[in-house]
Amino acid sequence: RYISVTGVQTCALPIFHPIYGNGAAIPPFSWAVDRLCGILTAKEGVYTEQIHRSKLNVNMPAPHIPEGGHFMPHRDMEGTPHTVALYYPIDSDGDTVFFTEDGDTLREFYRVTPKADTLVCFDGTLLHAAEPPRKHALRVSINITLLAQGMKRSEEHTSELQSH
Repeated sequence: RYISVTGVQTCALPIFHPIYGNGAAIPPFSWAVDRLCGILTAKEGVYTEQIHRSKLNVNMPAPHIPEGGHFMPHRDMEGTPHTVALYYPIDSDGDTVFFTEDGDTLREFYRVTPKADTLVCFDGTLLHAAEPPRKHALRVSINITLLAQGMKRSEEHTSELQSH
């Protein structure tokens, strides 16, 4: 459903394009994910040979979501240990917000603002959600879900995120 707000085309739902599905590359963008995974391995020690899923996400302003609101909090996989890497190719607003659960209550404890050429890696069991962009026309991210089996990563990155 498309809505025109002050002359800007907006979309109530995100647009996405699969890049990997069930561990198999889906051309033509899989080379970009392979390159990002190489960076994760070389610079952060993250074992990336088990890519489960990856997709290109494009969010547009969503006027039905109130200021300070976000899309549905979620985990990329339920019940399976995994690591998530988010790559932001362009500057935008529309933070990625991380939550803790206290019974039925969600409490925000950390947020990341999309900055061009930034790669964020975190424990996939953390509940998170994207905010829609408000000042920019687009919020673009590449989401990579890595199976945790054989993970050789340092725990310091996840613990730093969880300590906020």
